[in-house]
Amino acid sequence: MATVALPQLVDADRAGSRKRHTLLLVIDDMAELVSDASVQTPHLDALARQSVVYHEAHAPVAICASSRAAFLTGISPDVSGLVGHHDRYLGAGCDPCYLDVLSHPSVFDQAHRRGFRTEGYGKISHGPAPGHANWFDVSDLGQEIQTPYLAEVTNDPTAQNVGSAWWSLVPKAGSHPDSRIASTAAKRIRMIDRRSRRPCLIAVGISQPHMPWRIPARFWNAYRGVDLSHLVEGWERGRADLADVPAAGHWERAERAVAAKATGMEEEIVRAYCAAVSFADAKVGRVMRNVPDDWSVVVTSDHGWMLGEKLTHSKATAWRSATRVPAMVRIAGQAPTVVNRPVTLLDLPQTVLGAMAGEARGWARPRPYVNTWWETTKTVYWRDLHYLQHGDGSGELYHLTKDPRERDNLMAAGKRPSVLNRLRRML
Repeated sequence: MATVALPQLVDADRAGSRKRHTLLLVIDDMAELVSDASVQTPHLDALARQSVVYHEAHAPVAICASSRAAFLTGISPDVSGLVGHHDRYLGAGCDPCYLDVLSHPSVFDQAHRRGFRTEGYGKISHGPAPGHANWFDVSDLGQEIQTPYLAEVTNDPTAQNVGSAWWSLVPKAGSHPDSRIASTAAKRIRMIDRRSRRPCLIAVGISQPHMPWRIPARFWNAYRGVDLSHLVEGWERGRADLADVPAAGHWERAERAVAAKATGMEEEIVRAYCAAVSFADAKVGRVMRNVPDDWSVVVTSDHGWMLGEKLTHSKATAWRSATRVPAMVRIAGQAPTVVNRPVTLLDLPQTVLGAMAGEARGWARPRPYVNTWWETTKTVYWRDLHYLQHGDGSGELYHLTKDPRERDNLMAAGKRPSVLNRLRRML
């Protein structure tokens, strides 16, 4: 890691720029479903109507620890080598590279250098790590508060477990860690807005819809009678979509798809995920009700989620559904707009620093690179194309405008589209 070249972060303190209180919201495992009318996200929808929305934003890798380390520091996984789920929770299996990456200057270090106070609530990086004391002037309710809640789900006799896709319902939301996180952050935002003369950057991490899905009953019930069939891939479709994928690209965790088919619960899994997304949206609303209009706000997730595409109910692949995330920036006085070109979360530091200065910039890199858990596949998004190059030389190419669910591999049967050489040079 000593040889890693740090990204050149833009200077947010341009002449005439006013330092603004800024909120960074990071939602865990949230696919880009905000634009789907069937998925109930009223608070994110309202924020999107005030924001610059990046419709094709992608995580650097579809793994929590690696993605967060990358986008908080701006160090690409293919530079650091951190492409897997390496953190201290794995004990002897921990890759020290995770801690090495987080020891480098983060967006919070950059905020300190610009005179900002920083505070963090909830899961910002993947668990405790050295450097957090320097990241935040105040922090609370980190990932460790999820442990008792995970035990509750594990011991809940009414919990559903379909091939390790598991969830349970609870009568009320108050005991959920995300409720504590949102309430604490909301109180701090109100206090800072009234009393702090020093500009502040507050980071808030919402843990849902990370599995297991601990869903308050009212969010589950809100999807009764809602048609989610367009989000349900199903066994036959998933298997058909794998037919033109080369062997090196088969990452699917078929045990979940097998269990979903065997139990007839394919749509129930999608419903559970959507209910967890709606609960997370409610926590965003709890925070946003307390955020004054002159604050800057940046919202995103660490990676997406697959709802049965190519027999995958999971993350940890390089396909679009696993890496695509919601991404938006609200700046007071900035007209809302939608950006359709691909961007990468590796530019999150520049994006947040720009928001701190009252400017919607950053997320400017047009070709985000994505690594996978297995370290052998590189991908590039360019215009409306997504190219995946596997370690054995095989590949996949999808036209996202015509084929947003990536069903038709344009490289199948040995085809070599004319654009292929250009895409390979980008990698």
